[in-house]
Amino acid sequence: MDMFHKRIGDMFNRLPGNMSSKIEGQINRKITSDPYVTITITGATLGRTFVISNDENPVWMQNFIVPVAHYAAELNFVVKDNDIVGSQHIGTVSIPLEHIYGGGKIQGFFPILNASGKPCKVGAVLSLSIQYNPIEQLSIYHHGIGAGPHYPGVPGTYFPLRRGGTVTLYQDAHVPDDASQI
Repeated sequence: MDMFHKRIGDMFNRLPGNMSSKIEGQINRKITSDPYVTITITGATLGRTFVISNDENPVWMQNFIVPVAHYAAELNFVVKDNDIVGSQHIGTVSIPLEHIYGGGKIQGFFPILNASGKPCKVGAVLSLSIQYNPIEQLSIYHHGIGAGPHYPGVPGTYFPLRRGGTVTLYQDAHVPDDASQI
């Protein structure tokens, strides 16, 4: 329950008994959180689930393909409560990237931890299935970019392929000049 709805509930509790019961009779539902999850790496949000209203045990069943080109130590799934004004942090599931780089599927229930590293609520978990696919394994890139006259360019990008243009890709923009080439 967010603070706005808690304060409204506190105001109704201060009303005289019969007035309060009439209002509660009309509004007889429990207000809980409106959770959603963001997928972040080093502060960059790479994906977001939809909001499920008034649910303490949401099930999203969403799949994401998240292109990653970041230097980072962990992948974070941040659970938030959507409010009218902003959102509140509920907790985070952090997966060390060293566990993901092997390419195997990581599946399981992961505890949602608050900012101090303690479980935010007993039994609060995220069920996740994660698999890392290196670019070398993606067949779309086996022949390079621009293979053929009708090739539209890099998939999932805003600008189409054009002749004579020079582009610095995002994943190359933050690599130091003295870094060895892969």
